This record gives sequence, structure tokens and C-alpha cells, in this order.
Amino acid sequence: MAGSRVTPNMWLGPPDAGHPFLHTRFIDPESNIRDEDLERPLYKYERNLVSGSEIRVLRIKPAEHFRDNLECTIEYHSLDDDPEFEALSYTWGSSFDHKALKRKKYDLLWDPPVDFPLSYPLYIDERLFWIGESLDNALRHIRGHVKYETNDLIIWVDAVCIDQNHEAEKNSQVQQMRRVYFQASTVIIWLGPSADDSDIAMDALKSMINYDLRAEFSHNRATEGMFGLFMQDNRGDEIVVASFEKMFGQVQSTMGGEEIPDFPIEAVASLLTRAWWGRVWVLQELAVAKLVTFVCGRKAIQGGDVTFGSFLNKFDDSVRRFGRPARTLDHRPWIMLDTRLHLQTMKDLMERDRDSGEGRITDMSHTSSPDEGKELLKTLRDRLSLKWLLIEAAQASLRAKMGQDHIYALLGLASDWEELDITINYSLSSDDVFANIPIFYLNRGDLWFLTYCGHCASTIASEITRSWVPDWTGPHGYETIASNKNFRRWNASKDQEASIEYVWKDFTLPPRLSLGGVVVDSIDWISQKRPRASQNGLDPATRATILDWVASVLNPPLEYRAKMLEEAVQSLSVGDTHHRPALDTPKGQGSWSNDRRHVCWSLVAGLPPLPSEDQEKEEDECRSLTEQAMEIMLSSDQASADEATKHRADCYFHRMMNMTNERLVFRTVSGRVGLGPEYIAPGDKVAIFLGAQTPFVIREVSVRDGRMSHILIGEAYVDGVMEGELFDGSPKVEEILLE
Repeated sequence: MAGSRVTPNMWLGPPDAGHPFLHTRFIDPESNIRDEDLERPLYKYERNLVSGSEIRVLRIKPAEHFRDNLECTIEYHSLDDDPEFEALSYTWGSSFDHKALKRKKYDLLWDPPVDFPLSYPLYIDERLFWIGESLDNALRHIRGHVKYETNDLIIWVDAVCIDQNHEAEKNSQVQQMRRVYFQASTVIIWLGPSADDSDIAMDALKSMINYDLRAEFSHNRATEGMFGLFMQDNRGDEIVVASFEKMFGQVQSTMGGEEIPDFPIEAVASLLTRAWWGRVWVLQELAVAKLVTFVCGRKAIQGGDVTFGSFLNKFDDSVRRFGRPARTLDHRPWIMLDTRLHLQTMKDLMERDRDSGEGRITDMSHTSSPDEGKELLKTLRDRLSLKWLLIEAAQASLRAKMGQDHIYALLGLASDWEELDITINYSLSSDDVFANIPIFYLNRGDLWFLTYCGHCASTIASEITRSWVPDWTGPHGYETIASNKNFRRWNASKDQEASIEYVWKDFTLPPRLSLGGVVVDSIDWISQKRPRASQNGLDPATRATILDWVASVLNPPLEYRAKMLEEAVQSLSVGDTHHRPALDTPKGQGSWSNDRRHVCWSLVAGLPPLPSEDQEKEEDECRSLTEQAMEIMLSSDQASADEATKHRADCYFHRMMNMTNERLVFRTVSGRVGLGPEYIAPGDKVAIFLGAQTPFVIREVSVRDGRMSHILIGEAYVDGVMEGELFDGSPKVEEILLE
């Protein structure tokens, strides 16, 4: 760079091979970078860390102004020496959950792609090191907080402290990232700069936790004065809490003669959709931390995990008790905070058990016997297994820059990581890493991962891709049919033991999979896709369009009904009762009302969507209330119903919207009704694999060595077979070959 003039708006050629980022970069024209600073030599790592417990940390110097250069040094420390440092948890890309970078339009020499990253300089030992916009923002804001105005900020940052260009170092350092975040004195979580009233949201969350803590400790003399000014009465906190209760209709619009303002739910909801909540790595970074500080712009919340967790619990409880407000919240933060709670509780149980001896686990306040404590520990271990972590990460559609990280980011948390025996190796492709995961569970006869296999024919285009291997990079944000934490799970194969065989064509490629199973039926009719709509602020016209779609599912086209009647007559004429359509003729007793019930339960995938006060009722009553809820939802005079009935109808609508997201309703040749992935088509088969919780939709593709081969399209709900009813008889079990 010597002798050249580098200015904002200019593209830089790729730096030398020792630099961690090898692509061209665009400098933010608002960063006020001096020409002489850009002419500094590039920073090169002193040595690579390919083994042992040594790490690098940054020592960032204080600055008088926000835009002053980020000047720092790099230090090498062994984690075995328990060094003092903090760790940063942030997102490499934009802090906001935008699909594309919203750039200002500059007068450029060349118009770059929309998602081309802006570059910012970090000066390490007076040498130049390029970092991204999010990290630049984070370090400047954190450096500006009171604690670091006159003190060095000693912090571990993955993008700088790991040589991202050295594969062996990256493998080694990523392997010990759990230890890094665990040993850090504080994990600083950077949510991004102030935007969308985030300052108001941060203040509101702090007010709510302050109010709760005052209420908890106000009657305890032992804690009097413990929190000093923090515990002093604050009317502002009371107003914020009242505004929250007003949102759920718990209080009137005034308090002490004053108008209660609206709770800033949009600002809080926006804060909870920041990109940080969508990173798979943050599960580990948050879960293992000793202390957590959330930073957003100029605002910071120490112990932010408690603050956010308390708010979400209060919101969730209010939804169960009083119904959903107009604005719902992103569910991803629950997953993050629950994972931290599970890990911390498991650690407490194990430490108390170890310190007190066998059977003394009863010291835990939430257990009353040694057996209960051990059962809780087992439950927590299961919830922190790789299987469960993958389920949680998939449901939240957590993202990672590299496909392999959808697995590697969870290994440090997984309670069964030793059994898995997975070594972090970035030389393996994500396809290779993903293909190894099902093998581990297939060897145990566990088919849970098939739930996350969803494919259309075009995605199975190469010899390497297997339809029975989940693509963990895909969008799995919909709620699955098999795994639901709030309700019972299904047992479609009625505890039958899985029958598994690998079919190899070439040992350099993943095998095909042969599973024992029963073909239930073929799909004959599929619905249109449900109109896309957010449940937040749903307007009456859009809701009416969705209800019209439900009505179209309840009343399929006349040609389909005529075909069903014709097949019913034919099956009766030949005495075929096994394949007799489920829909009787209109003269039959309750003919279409039976079909209506099947549709009712298929739209919610068989899960009773009732308020919490109804959950303890008898099963028959729950079924009746659910069917009533659908009818009320479709009724034109819903307004005349009592509040409890309207609440049930709202719950049904919410569950129906969740379960029909990216799914279609279908009817089979024999008249069964179900719900399947959006890629299904007439002619596809519905099958139940031995050992599986749910049915699956499969598609014939070709004959392989005399056997029909299939693509796995995805899991399905089929009303009337989910509890293993098909296996009460003697169904024909066959070997089903999956590509």
C-alpha cells in the first residue's frame, strides 16, 4: 500500500496471504479514516495456536472520542493460568435481522453487490487489521462505557483472536471456545446500535426487573439496603409495570388519576428480533457464561439474562392467562435463555451431589427426594444432548456463516459429546458433517432426525445428497409435528423396533437407507397453500381470507367428492372393506361431519390448542372444546360468544396458523385427511417407518437394482393413525428404500 493513495469509496485489492480476509473490501466513507493510517502495514499473527490451552486477547486502549481509532495490542495467555479477560458475543454480519444490507448510495467507482461487507480498520500494535461493521460498532460502544473510559478493555473476540485463515488453528481454538466463554469474567453481548426505540425498550425491561426485585426483597430485613439506590422506590417503574398489565387488560387506563401510557411492546419486540438472537453460536456463548451484560447502543443491562428471562416469563404467563395481545414475540430468546437455565441448574445439581455425597441432592430447593433430584438431572442431561440442541436450534432457525457450525457450535454444550466422538474439522464439507450425524442415531435405532428432512425433488440432484440426511442450514422455523415440548408426542409405529439397512453403491458416497415400514395410502388431493400472513396486527380482511382458505379445505371441490363417492361404490361392489374410503355417501350417518372432524384435527396436527385453564380437563371434553373452537372461529356471529369460547377460538386460530405454515392439507385415496409439507403432490405415498413417531410422505423416483427407490419429502400428520391404530391389526410391513 506504500506510495498509493487509498480513500473512502475505493476498492482495495486483496491483501497478502497472511491476512485473515482475502476478498476485496469497501471502506465506509463516513468512518473518517486518515490516508496515513491506511498506509500502515498489515498485521500478521506472531504464531499459530494449534494445540494446548493458549489464547489471544485484545487489550484496547481508552479513547477520548467515539470515532477515535481503535488502537490495541494482542496478548497471549494460557487458560490454565486463569487470566482476567472478558469475551464478546456478537453477530459477524448486520446487527439487524434484515435479509439484505441497506446501504447508503455512494458515488462509487463500481456498484458492488447489495450484501458486500463494509470494512473498518482495527490497529493492532500499530498495524492494520480489517474488521466488519458489527465488530467495529461493538468495540467502539463498549470502549465508550464508563468502566473503560480510563481503563484498558481486555477482551476475547473470535474474528481477531483466532486466525480465521489457518485451518489447524481454527480447529483447535473452536474446540476450546466453551472454555473461553466459561472462564471470561463477563460475557458482553452486543445486540447492535440504538435503533427502533431500543433505548426505551432497554429502560422498560430494567424497570420491570427493578419492580420485581423490590417486591421480592421489600419484606426481607436481611436484604434491606443490599441494592442501595437500585432498591429505592421508583414511580417510573410502577408506571411501566402498569402499562404492561394494561396491554393484557389487567388494569384500567388510569392510575392515581394519571393516564397509563402504552407499553413499548413494538420496541421490545424489535429488540428481541435483533440478529444476535438468531446465531447458533450464541447458545453456547450465553449458556456457559459466569456473568452476562447485554449492550445495545449506549444502554447496558448487567445480569441481562435474568432481566430478559423475567420479562419473557411474565409475558408468557400473561398470554396463557389472558390471551394473546395484538403483538406476539419472537420465540428464539426463550430457547437461548432456557438453554442457559438448563445448564446452570444441571451444574448446581452435579456440584451439590459431588460436594454432599450420594443421595444428598435433596438440598436443591426444587427437589424433595434423592430420586427426584436424579430424575431432574437425567431430564436436564437429555435436554442438553446434541439431539435436543439440534431440535431447539432448528425450530429457532438459528444461523451460522459456515454450514459445519450448525453442528460444531452445539458440541461444546452437548452433554453426550464424548459418546458422539465428533472432532471439529473444517476440512470436511458441511454435507460430510451432516451425513455423519444420522449414522450415530441410526445405530441406536432412533429415527428422530427424519423429522427435519424436508425435500422437493429438485433438492436431490446429486449423488452426494441423501434425502434422509437433514440439511441443518435450511429454514426449519416451523413447528414440527413430532417434537412439541408443550404437548404429548405421537407414536404412529406403536413402539415397533426400527428395521434399518444401509444399501451401498459406492463406498466413497453416503449409502442409501432401507427402512422397514407400512405404506398407509397414496395422496389423492392437496389443498392450496394457506395465504401468507403474520399474526402480528392481523387485519380483518386478511383474517377473512385465511378463514376462506379453511372453508375450502373443509369443503373440497365437487369433482373430488364425486370421485370419492364413485370409489366408495366400487369398493362396496367388490367387497373391499380394507380400502374402503373413510368418507361415506351423503346418506351415511354423519358422513361429512366425520370428515370435518378429521380436518379440524389435521389443521392443528392433533394438538389440542386450548387455554391453560382447559388443559387439565378430560380428553373427550378437550376434543369437544377443540372442535367447538374451530366452528366458533368460522362463525359469523363469533362476537356473541362468551369470553372463554372466544379465547378458545383465538387459541385454535393461533395453533392452526403455526401448524399450517409451509404445509398443505391432503386427502388420500381411501379418504384419510392429513397435513404434510408444501412439496407434496398427488401420487405421493404416506408411510409409517417402524420406530418412527409420525408418518412421512415419500415419492417414487426410480427402480434401483430391482427395488423402487424413494425420496423422503417430509413428516406428516394423518388423523386416525398417530397413536399406532394401524398396528392394532396386521399391516403389511415392507422394506422402503430411500435415496
